[in-house]
Amino acid sequence: MYGLFIKHLYRYNESFKEIRRELKLRGKNFGEEIAYSIFSKELLKLQAPLKEGMIRNLIKNLWLKLFGISPKISGNKGIIKISDAECAICDTLASEKGEGFLCDFIAGIVEEFFSLIYEELIHKGWRVSCIETRCKALKDDLCEYELRILEKVS
Repeated sequence: MYGLFIKHLYRYNESFKEIRRELKLRGKNFGEEIAYSIFSKELLKLQAPLKEGMIRNLIKNLWLKLFGISPKISGNKGIIKISDAECAICDTLASEKGEGFLCDFIAGIVEEFFSLIYEELIHKGWRVSCIETRCKALKDDLCEYELRILEKVS
């Protein structure tokens, strides 16, 4: 539904830059709210920092629970790439203008998912971030997310 909404805005609104920025932010916030409501109780029990294998398993399990598929995961503990060739949102959509990611709320889910695990360290000045770097709706071959765990906020 979110993807269809964005697609129609591209089609009917030529001055879309400010609206697009706001939707990206709201989409990410929406994803964070979803993750918090679904996962907060079980994730707050995990002890951070996690080993790389545990992080990869958590990502795979998250995708299986939400989308019924397992993504390809690469990178290391600091920067992890999540590649989804069967994106549930973008698989059948393509942006009319070829601009703007549609899966910001998925990035928000991933970011909040790991922020809950690392909540204590986040209060001490660290952060978790996740952004979509490739999107099927932009005619890329897959949707890809870059998850950065525990960057120091200055």
